[in-house]
Amino acid sequence: IFHLHSRCFIDHRLGCHLCASKVLNLVHLLPYCKQMMIRSLRPTLEGIRTGRLASVGGLSSVQLGGPFDGNHPSLEQRRVGHGVQSRREFHATPKREILPLVGAAAIFIIGRYSYRAIVRMDEEWEEYQWKLQQYEKQQAMTGSATHSSSSSGDNSSDSSASSLPETIAIDLGTIYTKLAASSSPSSSSSSTEQQSPEVIVSREGHRSFFGGILYDDDNQTLQDGPASKRGQAALEKFYYSPSSNDSSSVDHTKVTLPFFRALSGISSDSKYSLSQNLSHILSPVIRESLERLDYGRARQVVTVPVQLLTQSDDYRSAIVDALKEGDDGPQTVVVPDAVAAVWGAQRKSLLPITDVSSESNGEPHDATTMVIDVGGFMTQFSIVKRDVVVQNLTVPVGGETLVELMQDYLRTEAATSTEPLSDDRSLSALQVNARGAIMQFASSSAAKVHVPYLFADPSNHHLDMNVSRSILEGLMASHIQSDLMDGADASSSPFLSRHLPTPVDVPSLYTSVLTELLEQSALLPSSIDNILLVGGASRFPLFKQSIQQSLEMLALTGSAAAATGKEMKLIVPESTSLATELAVLGATTLIPNYDYHVIDGLQRL
Repeated sequence: IFHLHSRCFIDHRLGCHLCASKVLNLVHLLPYCKQMMIRSLRPTLEGIRTGRLASVGGLSSVQLGGPFDGNHPSLEQRRVGHGVQSRREFHATPKREILPLVGAAAIFIIGRYSYRAIVRMDEEWEEYQWKLQQYEKQQAMTGSATHSSSSSGDNSSDSSASSLPETIAIDLGTIYTKLAASSSPSSSSSSTEQQSPEVIVSREGHRSFFGGILYDDDNQTLQDGPASKRGQAALEKFYYSPSSNDSSSVDHTKVTLPFFRALSGISSDSKYSLSQNLSHILSPVIRESLERLDYGRARQVVTVPVQLLTQSDDYRSAIVDALKEGDDGPQTVVVPDAVAAVWGAQRKSLLPITDVSSESNGEPHDATTMVIDVGGFMTQFSIVKRDVVVQNLTVPVGGETLVELMQDYLRTEAATSTEPLSDDRSLSALQVNARGAIMQFASSSAAKVHVPYLFADPSNHHLDMNVSRSILEGLMASHIQSDLMDGADASSSPFLSRHLPTPVDVPSLYTSVLTELLEQSALLPSSIDNILLVGGASRFPLFKQSIQQSLEMLALTGSAAAATGKEMKLIVPESTSLATELAVLGATTLIPNYDYHVIDGLQRL
């Protein structure tokens, strides 16, 4: 009966209806075996359903043949006869195993494309914000936007892009401070053209303010002290310590340079914080400037070296606190001077306002500008893109380095055993005349130095010398080799390229710094669109010619760059004053309703 059950159901799968009826009759006739048969048939039916013939009761499909094998055709023969396909031998995965895999794959695909969509939306939003900034900048600088018509009835239109608010711009240099002011068009005027920003001139007629303070011997604060303690009077008493050739040797006991101390990492006196010292410099200057202006100010824009903002936020807070005037005071924005110089070049039409250049293939791209700022105590090399300084290197060489070297040279040449010229009066007089000689070198190859009543000798009171520019160049080369490098090689310097020899003069120094700047920013010389040369010391031929030689050596300008098919544009302001004041003029053109972040650039308030 057991064999018959199994065989009949196997044959029933092939179309044998007779065996199926026999099995049903046997099931009714043998109730005793009913449960056994059902139990034995269950795996057989399951095997038939899944396409596999499982063993029943421990017997294989071959053993289930029984005595009917000789009377019936084989299983394979019946399959062929009835047109049944061959049995599948591969494994069929159940649904409960496939569905989780399908769900995981669907989640992965949806998540991947959703992430891409979100990233693309962010990029498009940033691109939209950038284009909006460029549009507002162009409208604010050119003044081409027109105010909304009163007859239109639309009071929601934003006219902030048509004019700039009253702005006081402050360029905080290591030794000089420059101020500029811009005002909105008069409400009574029919013209909507933006008034051009102007540099504020001091009472003495100077276009810059000396950034030092002459403290008393007891170091008393000078919040409301006499004017003789600041400005030109303090500059005449300022000097460098003799025989040092080191910018950090400034006599901080008499004349203090608060901003230079901050940049040099010299902590201010415990009694006076940086914000207090800055307020001693800026408060009287701003007060004097506002007295001669016929309007107030809605905001203050301060330009500082970018490394001051990247080192710590304490410096920015100190500047804001120094200019703070209560809770309702004007807005204070701190901007890197390299970015402000680019804005100034755009305002003066030296650079395109849209800040976009065209490649040879006709596709626009964001312009990359290299800004070289030769200042008082340092030279900054910055790469600016989208109003952000993406890379910066600073070299401790500037115009004041020349003044210091010339002062020490004059003292060494004129000093005698009886008169070493190391007192305050002699050093101050030498400093003033050394500064005048450096100014003469900007336009001539020699300078005449005359210091009256320098000596106590009644037969020879005065100092008269003729100094050649080549002497100054030799002094600078010796300073670079002996003091700046101090026996170290380029690999140990944070601003020199390790792939070039140790610098021995100003051109080799600038070449090494420019190479390191391109290496750190991962840019090729062909990636630079414009090169902007600014700074008060950029007028001196020693620095200007050295920079031009370095740029030609690196194929940034000149015939070597022209051979590559792309010669960068070296922008040197024709006016000496414009090269010095480009940053402070650009700071006045900050777009209204915007703040500045050193990493993200302009941010809408």
